[in-house]
Formats: sequence, C-alpha cells, structure tokens
Amino acid sequence: MPQNSSVTPGWYPDGSGSQRYWDGTDWTDHTVELQATTAAGGAAAGAAAGAASATRTPSRTRRHATTAGVGVLGLILGLMFGSVGGDASKPELLETQEELTSTTTALEEQSALLVTAEEERDTAEGRVVELELVAAENTEAAQATADLEVAQTTRTEELDTREADLAARETAVGTRETEVGTREVDVTGREETVTTREASVPAQRQAAAPAAPAAPAPAAVAPAAPAPSNTYFKNCDAARAAGAAPVRTGDPGYGTHLDRDRDGVGCE
Repeated sequence: MPQNSSVTPGWYPDGSGSQRYWDGTDWTDHTVELQATTAAGGAAAGAAAGAASATRTPSRTRRHATTAGVGVLGLILGLMFGSVGGDASKPELLETQEELTSTTTALEEQSALLVTAEEERDTAEGRVVELELVAAENTEAAQATADLEVAQTTRTEELDTREADLAARETAVGTRETEVGTREVDVTGREETVTTREASVPAQRQAAAPAAPAAPAPAAVAPAAPAPSNTYFKNCDAARAAGAAPVRTGDPGYGTHLDRDRDGVGCE
C-alpha cells in the first residue's frame, strides 16, 4: 500500500478488503470493493469504481450526476493503468494522470458544495413548510376572531332590539295609565254631575207644582197668593237645622224627597 508521493496515482488495496484511490500525494475518500482476481489489473478496479458510483442513489439529480462523473473518471484511470501495466515513466501519461486527478478533485469539491447547497435548500424548504403551517394557524386564528366578532355584533344588536322593545312597552304602559287616569277623572265628573242633577230635581218639581187654592175669604177682596218660595232643603237634617221641620205641603222648602210616605208632612 503506497505511503509516499513517489508512488504512481491509482487504485490500491487499503487492507480492509477494498481498494482506495491514491492521487499521488494523499489518499482520497473513494473506495471500491477488492476484485477476486487481479488479472484485469487496473481496468477491473476502474470498472468496479464506475459500477460503485453508478449504483449509488443520491437524493438529488445533480448530486447523482456529479458522483457519476467522479466514477467515470475513476473508470478511465483504471483503464489507463490496466493498459500500460503500471508504467508511469511516460510524460504524456503522467500529464494525463495529473489532469484527471485535478479534475477528480474539482468534481469532489463541486460535489461537496452541491451536497451543502442541497442541505441548505432542504433546510430552507423545511422552514418554508413551518412558515406555511404558522400562516395557516394564523389564518385559522384570524377567522375564529372574525367569527367571534360577528357573533358579538349579532348579540349586541339583539340586546339593542330587546331594549328598544322594552322601552316601547314601558311607554305604552305609561300611556295606558294616563288614559285610565283621564277616564277616572271623567267618571268622577259625571258622577258629580248626576248628583247635582238629582239634587236639583226636587226643587224643579216644587217650582213647577201648582199653588194651593186660596181659602175663601170673607166678602172682602181675596188677598193675593204668596209668591213661590225658592227655599230648598237637601234633606231633613238641613230642614231641621233651619228650624223648618216638620215641613208640610205648601211650606217653603217642602219636597217629596222629604215626605217619603207622601202624607203631606215631611221630616216628621
């Protein structure tokens, strides 16, 4: 197994059952399984490297293309070593080997950069998914808030309507009470009017009654009949208070309301 820079670049057993590529100055990370026979030499090793690279399944298309390119270069190197039988003394071969080594190194660097970029992209995509989830949650929260505001507005409108209806009913009750009070006053006035009319009926009857015939006088000229009196007693208590009881027919203030038995004498 080569240990110094004077060894020709190529595929060599690494002691672990695999072959590792020596780039002339250091060991690379590229390995392939050690073939059962070495008759094919470097060509078989290169073919194995290409096969190993071809069987890998990267997560991204560009990574696959870069890895496959490295495998192809390994295959070319293997074929070259197999065809020349390990002869590294030819200047053209050495130059080609150096170019291939440089290209392989560049491809490895690009592959590493690509892997890093893809990891960053995966991280960014994961962040985008997280942000989308947060946005969805915010949208749901905003919708819930809007629904709650609508419900509160509806409830407030219902309460306002009920308050307006209650105020209208209170106003109607007040109006009704006022009407009842007015009717009570009207009824009271009517009752007083009826009472007054009832009290005035006896006086009217007394005033309308014909005067009693005058007693025949002696041969002299009969005196003139006394003028009708306007005296009126509302009841017997009033007649007694005036000293007129008992009141007889023809007496001032006599009325049938005082003479309940109609015998011509009231307030007996």
